[in-house]
Amino acid sequence: MTTFQANLNPTSGAQSIALFAVLRVWRRNQQTRAQLKNLSTEQLRDIGLTRAQAQHEANRAFWQAGAIRAEPGEGQAYEL
Repeated sequence: MTTFQANLNPTSGAQSIALFAVLRVWRRNQQTRAQLKNLSTEQLRDIGLTRAQAQHEANRAFWQAGAIRAEPGEGQAYEL
């Protein structure tokens, strides 16, 4: 008969969830930065970014948090 022991350490589950969340953010950063490179000038203007801002953000490493703060328009501020 095989016995099964569950790891009942509450921190290991929380750490796994936190790691998974970080990996999801990193994947999203990678995907959105790749998409940012392909936006037209008109599309960038629609989201309030210049080509230079988009290039800067797209060239950041996936683990770096977004840092662009576009000029607010009509009461809105954007952050990538």
